[in-house]
Amino acid sequence: MASAKALEIRAFFDEPTNTISYLIWDGETKRGAVIDPVLDYDQDAGEVDTRSVEAILRAAREAGVGIDWALETHAHADHLSGAPYIKAETRAFTHFFCGKKRRKDILFYIFRNTSSIVFNSYFYKPGIMC
Repeated sequence: MASAKALEIRAFFDEPTNTISYLIWDGETKRGAVIDPVLDYDQDAGEVDTRSVEAILRAAREAGVGIDWALETHAHADHLSGAPYIKAETRAFTHFFCGKKRRKDILFYIFRNTSSIVFNSYFYKPGIMC
């Protein structure tokens, strides 16, 4: 049965890498995932920073959302992955998709294979995030 509360989505834009990361969660269970989190890298200083991924984790805390998954939709040549940091901070599972899958196919996989863990009260409708 579908939840009375819909899947909730919040986007985070990282201007230096032109990357959009997503915090998605089930409105009823308050369990969620982070998709394509950015770990900031200062090339001139040779240092990493967690400000982008911390903004996502802060938003999750403020919304009362527990993070169960940190997901990468593809290999990113323009930034480092924040998924290991999220895993260390939240004990979330991580998954990195490989190959030439389209985002629609990847998101269908996420919902189909994590429904009992993360999105157990949301009825997925194909095409919602294509």
